Amino acid sequence: MRIVSIVMGDSGTAVVREVQLSLAGTRGPDQIRFSGPWKDAVAQTASLSKRWAPLVRVDLIVPVERCLVLEHRMPNHALPRAADILALELERTTPLRRSQVLHDFFKVAEDSRPGTAMIRHVTILKSTIEPLLSDLSGQSVRVGTIRVQNFDGTLLPIDLLAQAEDRPATLSGRLSLMVAAGAAASVLLAFINALSGIWALEAALKETTLTKMNLEQKVAQVRKSLAAQDTLESRAKALRLRSSERVSTLQVWEEVTQLLPGSAWITELRLDDGILYLDGLSRSASELVGIFSRSNIFNKVEFVSPVTRDAQQGLERFQIRMKVERRAGQRLTAQTKAREGGQ
Repeated sequence: MRIVSIVMGDSGTAVVREVQLSLAGTRGPDQIRFSGPWKDAVAQTASLSKRWAPLVRVDLIVPVERCLVLEHRMPNHALPRAADILALELERTTPLRRSQVLHDFFKVAEDSRPGTAMIRHVTILKSTIEPLLSDLSGQSVRVGTIRVQNFDGTLLPIDLLAQAEDRPATLSGRLSLMVAAGAAASVLLAFINALSGIWALEAALKETTLTKMNLEQKVAQVRKSLAAQDTLESRAKALRLRSSERVSTLQVWEEVTQLLPGSAWITELRLDDGILYLDGLSRSASELVGIFSRSNIFNKVEFVSPVTRDAQQGLERFQIRMKVERRAGQRLTAQTKAREGGQ
């Protein structure tokens, strides 16, 4: 099996890499097949995909600086439902809708509080990668996974397509389904043989009764969860209604993504009544005020509290707030002007 990776770069560039996996799962050397404009990278990827199909998987790798990364504390018992909870929390605390983003999460570490864990939620706007995905689709190339590359070049343990409803089936996924189907058939055959006697039938009846009771309890829990979800969605709709009355609230998040240097990242982002609050870590927090002050949509940029140094990570922890308003007489940044031209 071969894995072809498209690594997104800056200014419409990309790098195409190829690696071979043995039947034992051993990874071969990583070979660079192309580096240049993404249009040519798409053509190179399509050529490799046709050559090795169907034993090939195409991965898209995006840099972490193009993503929104937030940390949350979550009870361990809520982890199985973490994807839905985090999607609702994103809609509640930002002007983004679930349909506008791709997202996934991973567990950072056990929290100091018993029964809780720290979760890192990674989100990217679909509009950031849709042009590249569209070009790949035009060449009959389907992306199997979308990975995120950290600042140090390592890949985060997530797949941004993991929560997508239309995720394509990969080769390994189809093989897993075949193995699972075979195992299920074997279990079903053993179960039918076990029901050959009267005692087995009675035991099955009791088990069915217990299963029904458990399902009823789960249905009640799901209904309760849906009621809570309706409440959260109502709040999210109210927030979106308020956000729609403001000027380009989605542009605020994109502007933060463009301005934030690679030496800093955001742990919490809040937009409240025209005031943007940013909490995070940086190698040099003092430079952030100047960076955001030069933006045409941010004004009155200031620290909310003194900058502190995180001795464990060797970084400065900061809290910044700023007023969201366009300052008259200033020119738009190239990215902002391009976005407004497409609206």
